[in-house]
Amino acid sequence: MSLILGLLILGGVQLMLNTYRLIKLLRIEMDTLVNLSFILMLMLLLISSICIYLFQRNAGRMIYLSGILWFPYYYIGLQIFNRLLPITERGDVPPPVVGLIMIAGMVFFPIYIFTSLLIFNMMHQSPDSHGIKQAN
Repeated sequence: MSLILGLLILGGVQLMLNTYRLIKLLRIEMDTLVNLSFILMLMLLLISSICIYLFQRNAGRMIYLSGILWFPYYYIGLQIFNRLLPITERGDVPPPVVGLIMIAGMVFFPIYIFTSLLIFNMMHQSPDSHGIKQAN
C-alpha cells in the first residue's frame, strides 16, 4: 500500500517538475499540458482513494502505517528518476513556485491518507460496534 501511494504522488510531482521537458517532447502547448496534468492528478487522487479503500478493508489497523511509510518509497523513486533522467538543459529547470507546491503536497498528502482511512473505517463499522441495537 505504501509503495502504491508513494509512486502515485511521485507521478504527480514528476508531472509538475518536468513541464518544460514534456512540452518539448510531446510538442504540445502549455495550456494543453496543464489541462492534461490536472486530469491526471485527479485520476491519481481517485486511484489512491480506491487503493486506500480496498486495502483498508483487508489490512486492519496496520494500514495506518501507510500514512507515514509512503515517504521512503517516494524519496527512493525521486532519487532514481533524478539519476536516470538528470536535467541537462538550463531551460528545463522548474520554476521556484513548484517547490512550494511540492511542500504543500507533502504536508497535505498524509492528512488526506489518514482522513480517507478514518472515513472508510467509519463506513465499514457495523451498528453494533457503536452500542446501537437494532429493533426487530
